[in-house]
Amino acid sequence: MNEELIEKAQQAYDDGHYDQAVALMEEAYLKNKNFHNNYYLFKFLKKDQKWIQAVTVANEYLNEYIQNDDYFYQYFDCRLHAGDVLGCFELLNQLDPYLNSTERQILAQKVKLYPSYLSKEQQELKQNVLRKLKYLGGFSVHEQREILNNVNLLNPQELFLNCRSVFLDQDVPCVVRMSLLNTLRKVSNNQVKVLNLFNEVIQVDLSKLAPIEELSVYVKIKQRIFDSKKIAEPLKLRMFSEAKMKLFVVYPEIVQIDQNDLVKIALLQTENLSPKGMILNQQINREIDKINDFKI
Repeated sequence: MNEELIEKAQQAYDDGHYDQAVALMEEAYLKNKNFHNNYYLFKFLKKDQKWIQAVTVANEYLNEYIQNDDYFYQYFDCRLHAGDVLGCFELLNQLDPYLNSTERQILAQKVKLYPSYLSKEQQELKQNVLRKLKYLGGFSVHEQREILNNVNLLNPQELFLNCRSVFLDQDVPCVVRMSLLNTLRKVSNNQVKVLNLFNEVIQVDLSKLAPIEELSVYVKIKQRIFDSKKIAEPLKLRMFSEAKMKLFVVYPEIVQIDQNDLVKIALLQTENLSPKGMILNQQINREIDKINDFKI
């Protein structure tokens, strides 16, 4: 039965009926998820120029795509078409130690020509992001979130040059500044000046800035929440998201703060905080109140 679906999908594809090919292949893939079917669904979506959907599908078997140059180049092209320029640079940084000179050259050429992959609408959106990013503090938190949702259209240098002033802007909530700092960290080794929670300007070396997910306090908080028998399962994800946001308020200085206090603040166990911890908790809560539903 599944083979018949795949044959019908292939026939529709050969006949130029790409929507039909996608629909049939989606049905076949859901019935039998494997890399072979994944690639055919990816190929059909790509031909139909459904770039984001194609990337989402391929991500389920990304390691397999990476192991085959032809498949990976198709995936990389598709991701550029989808407007995930920053994501492509981040992926290149991750893969660079494993690439040979030919692969490195081909992929470098692709990212160099990335504007040619973007549609007219994406190009206009990118220019809009560039115009607004430097003045992020002049927008509402909701508008700031919308602007930052589209920074993936920029290359690392464009992001770096246009967000340096944001890191020093008191009108941009601390969580937003640190979320942007975390994004830049993935694609840049520059040094930047950042206004921290305590209104101090600090120098941050992005090449040495650890991902928040690798910090021991993050791991501990995550484990405490998801292993807890006292927290209802439906609430765990929400509580963890809120805890992560609190950590971002003090990023990148997390390791310099009392870890026990941070754990208690994140887990809402604030009755036994140290005096410094009580002040920190108040400062963090004030920052959280500024952003309401901002997502990181």
